[in-house]
Amino acid sequence: MEKLLLKYIDGQASDEERRKVLEWIEADPTHKNEYQSLHKAYVVSVWEDIEEQEESAVPRKNNIIRLSWLRTAAAVLLVISLFWNVRSFIWKEKSTLEDPMGMQTVHVPAGQRVELILQDGTKVWLNANSTFRFPGRFDAEKREVYLNGEGRLDVVHNEHLPFIVKTENYAVKVLGTDFNVKAYGTDNFETALMSGRVEIESAKGKKFILHPNQKVVEEHGNLRIDTIGNMDPYRWREGLLCFENESVESLFQKVEIYYHIKITNKNKKLANRRYTGKFWMDDGVEHMLRVLQLNNDFTYQRDFETNEYIIH
Repeated sequence: MEKLLLKYIDGQASDEERRKVLEWIEADPTHKNEYQSLHKAYVVSVWEDIEEQEESAVPRKNNIIRLSWLRTAAAVLLVISLFWNVRSFIWKEKSTLEDPMGMQTVHVPAGQRVELILQDGTKVWLNANSTFRFPGRFDAEKREVYLNGEGRLDVVHNEHLPFIVKTENYAVKVLGTDFNVKAYGTDNFETALMSGRVEIESAKGKKFILHPNQKVVEEHGNLRIDTIGNMDPYRWREGLLCFENESVESLFQKVEIYYHIKITNKNKKLANRRYTGKFWMDDGVEHMLRVLQLNNDFTYQRDFETNEYIIH
């Protein structure tokens, strides 16, 4: 039915098909919701499927396919905000602590995002599978928090009280700014600065200064500073998973982190493709796979015991 709905919205349905769609929409309120979601996707979803160029002694052009919205509108559905207001959760946790001013921990489950406000007014957004530790009250010398995962912070300015985000191998120091930190365990570290000024220090004592619209990226154990091309990668707090000219492997890695699952790709043809697009995170893994199937010949199965998706 999904393909027929897309055909109807795209204006390509016959009179008989239009009649079937209208009858289906009126038959159940959930059908109307599904139709409206797909219709909204029309103005949001744009995909590019770029076939990766194989190594060859003779140069050749990449095969670039720009998919029509008909084949890709299912990539995005009506966004449903799952951001939590976790202040009540934090308060409950405080009440069970012997020292309510001691360190507190928030862990974000797979498939969720969290927004909270710290004691000094700093706003923190946490992505899925992130762990954030912070004191109930900052001390008189510094504001220090700990992050394993991905977070976006809008730090309240205080020139006398620096704000420090500590990760596995780095420390990000600011006075007041808007920035994004990505540090899942020992995986590649990244910090992007939207406004203000930050200083990054490695465990070995090497320091970097970032200015607005710059990011520092870890690659093979080394840090480099790049210019931020666009803000799409940081729209996760809106519920969007965005990727640009990324390999299937990179795309699946992001999905694995967010949903805390395993994806095993055994389809070599699919592995040789690159993609640009957006997904609403709330739509789930299988929705993303069904969208990819619209333009790729593959099947998948789920192992519920291991929480693994296997692609053939």
